[in-house]
Formats: sequence, C-alpha cells, structure tokens
Amino acid sequence: MDNKNFDEIPQIKYVNEYKKVGDMLRFKSLGEKTYFDKLLLQTFVTLIIVALLLLINQVDTVLTNGISKSVKEVVSWNISLNTAVDTFKNINAIIPNTKKALGIDDNEANITFIMPVDGVITSPFGERVHPVFKTTKFHTGIDIDAEIGTPIKSATNGTVKEVGEDEYNGKFVRVISGKYEMIYAHSNKILVKEGQKVSQGDEIAEVGDTGIASGPHLHFEIQENSQPVNPLEKLNSASIQ
Repeated sequence: MDNKNFDEIPQIKYVNEYKKVGDMLRFKSLGEKTYFDKLLLQTFVTLIIVALLLLINQVDTVLTNGISKSVKEVVSWNISLNTAVDTFKNINAIIPNTKKALGIDDNEANITFIMPVDGVITSPFGERVHPVFKTTKFHTGIDIDAEIGTPIKSATNGTVKEVGEDEYNGKFVRVISGKYEMIYAHSNKILVKEGQKVSQGDEIAEVGDTGIASGPHLHFEIQENSQPVNPLEKLNSASIQ
C-alpha cells in the first residue's frame, strides 16, 4: 500500500486526544513552566511549611508542658517548705513560754548538785526505823547532822517555790530547778522568799530542830518529776564527806 492510500485510512480520534493530555502533563523545562506547574509547586511548598509549623508547635507544646509541670512542682515544694518553716517558727515561739510555765531550764541536762550543808549523814534514803516514832518507814531524803545555825546552801541553781512551816517538817524551803525540786526541812531560820532566784551555793536557811526531829539536822530531799530520788546519786561526789 502506498502512502497515498495510507493517508486515506480513517484516523482513530482518541489518539489525538491522548496527545493533548500528554502535552498537558508533560513537564516543561525550567523556562517553559505553565501556570499549573507553578500552582502545584506552591501548593507542595505550602504543605511542607504547614507540616513544619505543626511539628514545631507539637514540640513546643511538649516542652511547654514539661516546663509548666516543673514550675508547678517547684512552686508546690516552696509552698510546702514555707509552711514547714512557719510551723517550726510557731513551735519555737511557743517552746520558751511552755518551758517557763513548766519551770524547765534550758540547761537542765547540765544541772549539778552539791552538799547543802557541812555535816555527817546520819540517816540514808530508803527504808529505815524512824528515830522518833521507832517504826519502819520509807525515808524520802537524807538527814545531815549539823549545829543549829549552820548555813544551808542551795544545792543547785533554781527558784524558791515555797517557804513554809508545818508540824512534821518544821520550817522548810522548796526550790525548783527544771524537773527537780529540792526540800530543805527542820530549819531554824529561812533566809529567802518565794519567787527568789538562787544560785548554787547561796545561803538559803540555817540548820535547826523544828518540826518532828530528834535533834539539830537538815532533812534534804530531791524529787525528780515529783518522785523522791536518792540525793546521794545526784550529789557531786566531791561535795560528799
């Protein structure tokens, strides 16, 4: 078949249409970009930018939440610390008044005792036959023989709690020092007043034989938390004859 006859054969229409679509989708050279190519490129770039912004926002949100949580924890810790500090301040403000009301000395652990009078111990602490009643009774202190008028010294620092006289103890002085209370009984003369501060070694009374006594002596008693204890276990050994 010659070329003339070939040209006379009917051409399929869709071939031309395909050619048009191919021309439309064909990538142009950089110098031949169509409006569609530019729009497609701009859309792609925009999507990348949006994705980056979303990623940055997500990272920023996580970071912000972490910082916010840390700040809240620090603030909460500071509030708790401040509350604890305030509580301790209140306790420290209350303690001195409480100690004062209870008569507690801050140096209570350092309290020492000396022999209140120069003399001989004639009756120890504990069970004994009473020298007057001649019956077995518990002796709550120690008896120290001495001449009438012999100075009685305060065994430790403290405050005079009571000055009085009764049938059994005669003239007596009570001195308080923290959890300790000292009783000096059968005195001939009292030299201090209630509420007076005394130091260890101060003369507070004189030996006598007032009350129920077999002769001149000092009944010396130490109470710890209101319970009688053996004075010899509290006295400085250097002061005991």
